[in-house]
Amino acid sequence: MLENGVKGIGNKLVSPPSDLQQLLLLLDKAENLLLIMEQSPSTAMLTDVQPTMKTLIAKNLLGTHAWM
Repeated sequence: MLENGVKGIGNKLVSPPSDLQQLLLLLDKAENLLLIMEQSPSTAMLTDVQPTMKTLIAKNLLGTHAWM
């Protein structure tokens, strides 16, 4: 289910993996899930996607990796 996938990815990104490849895989999954979301999602979907959205705009997501 899309809602569970988006929520799960968001929860994983809150504490991102230290391994770059794992982080890139999670970001790729997040992108794919967000691409199939409707433009006007339901209230429940918005609630589920908020952790992902907040994490993607947080400065510390990518700043914790040496390659940045």
